[in-house]
Amino acid sequence: MEIEQILTFEVNSQLYGIDLLSLEEVLPILEVQVIPKSPGLLAGVINVRGKIIPVMDLRSELGQVSCDYINETKIILYKVDDDFIALIVDNILGIHKVPADSIDYFVNEKLKGNLSSGMVKLQCGKTIQLLKIYHFISEKQLKEIMHFAAKSDNQSLQEIKKNDNNKIK
Repeated sequence: MEIEQILTFEVNSQLYGIDLLSLEEVLPILEVQVIPKSPGLLAGVINVRGKIIPVMDLRSELGQVSCDYINETKIILYKVDDDFIALIVDNILGIHKVPADSIDYFVNEKLKGNLSSGMVKLQCGKTIQLLKIYHFISEKQLKEIMHFAAKSDNQSLQEIKKNDNNKIK
């Protein structure tokens, strides 16, 4: 039986998960540098070891009101092709192993346009929604965000690179 590993997390008390293969790393909350005139999906950018990474706040993407970040707030570095996007979440719950055949992937086109790609019930009895980046952001939008973060206001990006508080050692 094939086993999937899922990183589970909370956003506004709702449970979500991503395939562990999409995870690069989990970071404590960092200062997010807002970039003027950026696309609406882009909350800003962060500097991780000298690399500028675009940030999406999942609260706003999931239709929730943004709030102040607390100690439990984390950043998930999500792999997208050869790059990364940072996702801000309220809390990381852990890694769960689930049988691949226990995941109910959406086949209904109306649900596919939803933010989640499916649902899974964990051994603890909780049901989570599985997120796939391309289910709530188009490939075109993602490329636009990546391009914008890379070429955006060079002065702002240079300031971020100089800010040692954002570097992870």
